[in-house]
Amino acid sequence: MEVTPRRIWQATHVVATVAIPWVLAVYFLQADKRTITASAHLVADFHTKAAIAAGVLLASSVLLRCFGRSVAATIPFALMWAAALAFSISQVRAYSGRFFCESEFCIPDFGLLITAVPFAVVVSAAVIGSAAIAHWTTRL
Repeated sequence: MEVTPRRIWQATHVVATVAIPWVLAVYFLQADKRTITASAHLVADFHTKAAIAAGVLLASSVLLRCFGRSVAATIPFALMWAAALAFSISQVRAYSGRFFCESEFCIPDFGLLITAVPFAVVVSAAVIGSAAIAHWTTRL
């Protein structure tokens, strides 16, 4: 197997696709969430980072797919990154600036609590599945 710039790009893309959701999950789990204001700032900051990552991974997925088949650069991955980008932008807009609770029970980071680690697990499983499918389809 020859090492080409495209192969390096593919490998980097796969590593980033797996690593970035885990890095963001660890960032959330380690963050200071002692106050409602800190939680709201965490949500905005988390989703700012997630939007940047999703945008880069979306562009990388689309460009890799345009130049041929690649693990973790398929239409479902591109759709996932597009959805993650749109959702993250909406969350940044919702939690940036001054945050006001609209009810007695207010947990701004609840959505991250229930989704950050599961999203990382699902993306990792999807990459493994994509690699297995690519392996089996190239062998046939």
